[in-house]
Amino acid sequence: MRAPTVIAGSVIALVGLGPAAAARAQDDVPTPTIALGLQHVAGVSDPITAKGTRMVIRGVVRPYRPHQQVTVRVYDGDAKIYVKAMAVRRPKGQTYGVFKLGYVPTRAGRLRVQASHRATDVLGTGVANAKHVTVVTPAATAGQRGPAVRLLQRL
Repeated sequence: MRAPTVIAGSVIALVGLGPAAAARAQDDVPTPTIALGLQHVAGVSDPITAKGTRMVIRGVVRPYRPHQQVTVRVYDGDAKIYVKAMAVRRPKGQTYGVFKLGYVPTRAGRLRVQASHRATDVLGTGVANAKHVTVVTPAATAGQRGPAVRLLQRL
């Protein structure tokens, strides 16, 4: 009769370790860093583009883990105007992952681009620093000043 009690006690002890081991495993999940970049925009410190022209949103996720997704969001002020979830792929022989998205702005204004990774069992939550881009209507009249003129002068 004593042997079953010892076995039952061992099972209870192992079950008690389960949540603690799971919590320890979650603490070991790395937090990704996400870097964003904008291409096909004029200017570096104050990016500017024309309404209706394609720009490219690129990102790097470190470290790379297979089967992960990043969500890219574009805001005009507080209004969310575009959302796209996309897979992170790894360049051959690298330890980081990349993603690339083409976007055509349809309205003029100052847009904010953000990217984030929702936590999974192999990679934690990560949020990139936002990038801003000014979108202008590609037209100017004599004597006009401002971002549209600066963009047209760069073309």
